[in-house]
Amino acid sequence: MNILKRFGEKIKTVSRDFIYNIMASVILTGTMQLIVYPFLAKKLTSGDYGTIVTVMGVINTIAGSLGTALNNTRIIMNNDYAKKGEIGDFNPLLIVVLFLSFFSIIGISFFYFGYAFGTSLILGLISLFVAARQYITVEYRLILNFKKLLVSNIFGAIGYLIGLFYGGRYWALMFLTSEVFAMIYVLYSTSIWKEKLIVTRYFETTANKTMILLISVFFSNTLTYFDRIFLYPTLGSEAVSIYTVASFMGKSLAIVFTPIGGVLLGYFAQNSFRMSKKKFRLFNVSILGISAFFAKFRMLKSIADDVEVIIAINANHIEKNKARGDLGITYDEDVLRLVDLFRGNGFAVAAVVITQYAGQPAAD
Repeated sequence: MNILKRFGEKIKTVSRDFIYNIMASVILTGTMQLIVYPFLAKKLTSGDYGTIVTVMGVINTIAGSLGTALNNTRIIMNNDYAKKGEIGDFNPLLIVVLFLSFFSIIGISFFYFGYAFGTSLILGLISLFVAARQYITVEYRLILNFKKLLVSNIFGAIGYLIGLFYGGRYWALMFLTSEVFAMIYVLYSTSIWKEKLIVTRYFETTANKTMILLISVFFSNTLTYFDRIFLYPTLGSEAVSIYTVASFMGKSLAIVFTPIGGVLLGYFAQNSFRMSKKKFRLFNVSILGISAFFAKFRMLKSIADDVEVIIAINANHIEKNKARGDLGITYDEDVLRLVDLFRGNGFAVAAVVITQYAGQPAAD
């Protein structure tokens, strides 16, 4: 009975932290996507607006990746440092992260996007705050206090709302105000940034792990903002503006649900928590899959009148009566399900194509 009671309490605690994490993402992302970006779209030309969302995508890709990689490394290595009684390495690495974020964004903004040096400097400061906040909030995960993450995002949302008074002309200050407000609370509610600038004998190992995680996080963030990064140099800023408006709901859902894995990562770092790496990876892949589905399907629905769907099925799968393990139906039955699904959402299903057909009787 005690075991069941403890298990129930653990589920309740984890569920509560999931809710805090989702609410934190909803408040900050919702304010940005439903208030700030529409405000800027109304005030600016489509070209200028497309450039802004591309720049912010680049900042989140570079600065966000650097800060998140160091955050995840701290979670993974924290118990090892504690067992050995070592304190250090992470703040020196944070300085490197802030340096790379600040100067890379200034360079990209000035030389590639053509912004004035003053605007580029503000964008560099935004990237610095983004990277710092992404790392320092690791303390919330280590102590499993996701309520503080929620409060920090509320401060960021308030910063956005105050920044609206700057108007479209000073849009960069709007994003900077949000980051400054969030950082004020983060610095007030944490102490991890106060650690001494010490390099220990484990610095090289920690730096290497940070680099490995950086590659993974950077790849993930690049996929999230790939549409902006790809469309801007190929089709121009106006195309970015059109696509962003068409897909913003699905993109927002993806941004909201993707960080849920951070809750599990926080628990994964606790000595008392037991979860296999296989289950952890499976959970995160599932979250990413759900997020990607929402983003792409919502985008397609916005252009349903101009889209015709063609569904393909392998003739060999029909012949072998191959079935989907998740739904318990055969592939040919799944085709009928997909036809109904697409048509029910307003898409025109133009055809069903049978591939690798070689006279298989079941495919006739």
